[in-house]
Amino acid sequence: MPKKKTNKIDINYNKHRDIGLYYSQWAAHHCELNNNFNMFTNLITYIKENDKFNNVNLLNLYDFINNKINVAFRNDIDCDIYTAKKMSKYYKDNKIITTFFLLHTSNYYRKNNNYPIERCKDLSNNILDINNEYCSIGLHLDPLYVYINLNGDGAQEVKNEINWLRKIVDINCVCAHNSYYVFGAENFEIFKELSKRNSFIYKGKNIPLSTISMKELDIVEINYPLIKNLNNFKLCNPSWSRFEIFNKAVHNNEIFDHNYDVNIWCIGRNEWIISDRVNKYFSIHTYDKVINYLDNIKLNVRNIVFNLHPIYFSAD
Repeated sequence: MPKKKTNKIDINYNKHRDIGLYYSQWAAHHCELNNNFNMFTNLITYIKENDKFNNVNLLNLYDFINNKINVAFRNDIDCDIYTAKKMSKYYKDNKIITTFFLLHTSNYYRKNNNYPIERCKDLSNNILDINNEYCSIGLHLDPLYVYINLNGDGAQEVKNEINWLRKIVDINCVCAHNSYYVFGAENFEIFKELSKRNSFIYKGKNIPLSTISMKELDIVEINYPLIKNLNNFKLCNPSWSRFEIFNKAVHNNEIFDHNYDVNIWCIGRNEWIISDRVNKYFSIHTYDKVINYLDNIKLNVRNIVFNLHPIYFSAD
């Protein structure tokens, strides 16, 4: 998809690093993996008009109604809060319940790459533009990046940002960014309830885990992780194929299982993964094949979570 021949987006981003929307527009402008926004709207329409699906909040994933399959939408705003605002409006207009997860280490959130955090000056307004009666807000956890790359207290930053966000909107859930193969741990392992170890070593540096409590923060981690063995896993290396990377991150994660029956992600231009934990199936597909899978979904599936990153739907 060709980009417009203009450098205005680059100029705005380089001159105004304290405005998160300019960063998001810059990221979308230079993205080579994004789809047209109508791929997102087509998916929403398909789910909305299909009687076998029941749209639910992530927090109600296991509250079943009759024989319908619960469908929840999880939106991880890794870098594009601009498109997230467009998605939020579409969700609201179509009365679709969903949650957007804000990444506290992203350049639309913080204007500095050091510690402590300095938030972008338009962050509060952007959050309020997303939050409505159908679209809630959660925090996308990245404390390991704070410990390792920013030399800060990652767990304390998570606590600080939950408390700061609660001055603006209700926050009752979080989810982990990245995967264990990046640093050697999952970001949710900062929580006492979701880790079997107190620390791990990354490049000779001891990183603390199990330091804060979900119960004390009154928060839910919506991966609903089923913790597994922590032994004998490897970090990602250039020899891994794209299939192997996403298989390990989502389907055969060596630290935990998502407690979703089916986990569907858009990961690039007309590129989607299906991780069906119930039927032990994983593949990378086109959008049309995802729809075909949904048309013929097995009746033993009770819930589906769509993990949608706004950047992948940012093309005009």
